[in-house]
Amino acid sequence: MLGPVVIVWIIIFILFYDYCSHKRSSPPSTSPTLTSSTSTSQNNLQTEDRSKRIIIEKNPLGCLNKDAFDSLQEYSYQKDTIAFKKAFFDLLSNGECILFQKGETVFVMDFSLSGMAKVRIEGDTKEYWISRHAISKSN
Repeated sequence: MLGPVVIVWIIIFILFYDYCSHKRSSPPSTSPTLTSSTSTSQNNLQTEDRSKRIIIEKNPLGCLNKDAFDSLQEYSYQKDTIAFKKAFFDLLSNGECILFQKGETVFVMDFSLSGMAKVRIEGDTKEYWISRHAISKSN
């Protein structure tokens, strides 16, 4: 019989795997072009959006290193569950990644063009990369 801790980890794994497999966006263009008005609006967006937010998804993953988060997403997209499980549990156990709680207050520190946001938990100094979809819109 499986213990309660193992069952919780299995549920978390299934939720995150399902989340990653449904969040795949089309690959970015190889030669992005930005006009000056786009650059200005992007700068304004980044300035305005650095605010207090709320986690709106259930148990989203956040990683200190963006590459670690990207690797997990890539394993999920490739449907390589063995690599995904190994990396997922390794990253959680060594503290490289954490699972946020729905309703938790975070501050946006940065955004990436790939749909990621760098956030920190209220009262903490560590900054984690998380999917933009996991946080509320600015107030």
